[in-house]
Amino acid sequence: MWDPNGYPMAKGNHRWTTPRVVEIQGEDFIDYFIYIDHFIALRGGEPGRTILTTPAFRVEFSGPYVWLRQVDGKISATQGKISEVDVI
Repeated sequence: MWDPNGYPMAKGNHRWTTPRVVEIQGEDFIDYFIYIDHFIALRGGEPGRTILTTPAFRVEFSGPYVWLRQVDGKISATQGKISEVDVI
């Protein structure tokens, strides 16, 4: 995710993972697809725990990807190995 000035908004807190975030805005929802670089996933098997903090949400997960749907300021659906998710 990028802010209006073109600066990255997401920060990953893990020593070897680099999460990527794709944001999709619909009429009454926002979807976030978060994934770990596939080379990293292949090199080390399943990536370890990843903590990702953005201006919209904070999520802790393991595995190569996570999908979140936000409706009316709340996370309404998820997919992936999520241990914690909070809306900011």
